[in-house]
Amino acid sequence: KKLTRKWQKKYTDSITSLAFSSKGTYLIVGTATVDGAEFFNTSNWTKVNKVKSNTGIVNYIQTSGTEKTVVFYSPSGYLSYYNMQNGQLKEKFLIPQGLSQTLLFNDSIFFAGVRDDVIYVINAYKGTTVSTINAKNPIILSSSEDNNLYYLEYDGKNNYEIKMLENLPDQRVSNPRIVKSMKGPRGNAAITTGKKINAELILGSKAGAIYKLDTEPTTTVDSMSEITENTYSKIYD
Repeated sequence: KKLTRKWQKKYTDSITSLAFSSKGTYLIVGTATVDGAEFFNTSNWTKVNKVKSNTGIVNYIQTSGTEKTVVFYSPSGYLSYYNMQNGQLKEKFLIPQGLSQTLLFNDSIFFAGVRDDVIYVINAYKGTTVSTINAKNPIILSSSEDNNLYYLEYDGKNNYEIKMLENLPDQRVSNPRIVKSMKGPRGNAAITTGKKINAELILGSKAGAIYKLDTEPTTTVDSMSEITENTYSKIYD
């Protein structure tokens, strides 16, 4: 099948985030300008005003399943909710700033992110910190569809651990639980990215190798085995 370009827009400023709304109605582009996020209708690629104030720089965007609400996280530490039907700001919380690898999970009850080898879990309804977890070179693996937060830790040598924070009653999370301990690539071949897809974990390395694991807990220390030939370029994200 031949792929053709549907639409293109060139920006002079950096793109800080990029997301489709949950139903695909809008493409939302976060920019490094005071105007911040822009909305484009994907049926005709025209720009539409879905929020009535400038969002500023945002590096996380997520809409509700109904596309009635959009949430933004800014590096300055603001978690902001807007009504997409009237464009008004619904709620705004000041939470830890400078978070990366950000995501909403557990039906958008929790917001998580990483800063300085610490994982922060925030109550997204209240803007309060639920838990902070020290982690070595953490890579968050979960997606917004997950109820629990899975992440990878790497000690800088060749030791890796898959850990999980379980969703608990009363909007709490458990202490880290080890799912798997593994020996894996190090140095210029270390794991740099990963994603949980249903019950599988897909990991990518600096050297371009892909690894596949499952989320079934184990007590043994296994060795990672790549599922790809060494034919890929370096993976940075």
